[in-house]
Amino acid sequence: MFFNIFELLDIVLMTLVIGYLFHDVFRKPVHEGEDVLDHYRKKKHGPLGIEWHDFWWAAALIAPSILLHELGHKFVALGFGLSATFHAACSTASFVGWPVDPFMCGLTVLVVFLKVIGFPFLFFIPAAVAVGGGGTELQYALVSFAGPAMNLLLWLGAAYLLKSKKYARRLSHKHRIYLFFFKKINMILFFFNMIPIRGFDGYSVITHLLNGLH
Repeated sequence: MFFNIFELLDIVLMTLVIGYLFHDVFRKPVHEGEDVLDHYRKKKHGPLGIEWHDFWWAAALIAPSILLHELGHKFVALGFGLSATFHAACSTASFVGWPVDPFMCGLTVLVVFLKVIGFPFLFFIPAAVAVGGGGTELQYALVSFAGPAMNLLLWLGAAYLLKSKKYARRLSHKHRIYLFFFKKINMILFFFNMIPIRGFDGYSVITHLLNGLH
C-alpha cells in the first residue's frame, strides 16, 4: 500500500490546519455577476469566527500544493526502494504511541494558538515526509528535489492554462482566480523550498550532491 491509515488521517488533519491558518488570507471570490452585498450576507460563520466558504476555499487552494510537494518526495523515494511516510507535524499516529517530532508538533500548536488570538499571519507548513533507507547520495538529492520540482510543474502548468487561448477562454471567473493564486503559491513554494539553508530542500539537494562527488 502507498498509504497507511495514519497517513490518510494526517492528510485530513493537514488540510484542516491549512484551511484554518489561511481562511482569512485567501477568501472565496465573488461569482461573476453576483451581487457583492448578497455574497457577504450569505456568509456563515462558525467557531472562532471562521467563515466556512473561505475556510474550504483556502484549504482547496493551498493544501493540494503542499500535499503534492510532499508526495513528490514520497513517491520518488519509494521508486528508489526507500521507506517514505507522510505525516502531519502532530501526527494522528501519536495516539497509538508512534513517535512524533516534539518540536514540529509544538510549533504547530503554537502557530494555531497565535492564529486564534489574532497574531499577525505566520507562514507554516504543518506536514513532512520521513525518508529512510540505504540510498545513494544522488538518490537522496533527487528525493529532496522532487518536492520543489512538483511545485515547479504546478506553477508552470497553471501559468500555461491561464495564458493558453485554447483553455483560458473555457475557464470561469472563479477558476481563473483559483489558477492565478495557485500559480503564485506554487511559485513561492518552489523558490522558498530551494533556499540553500539547513532545513530547506535546497540545502538537502546541494549537500547530497556535494557528498556524492567526494
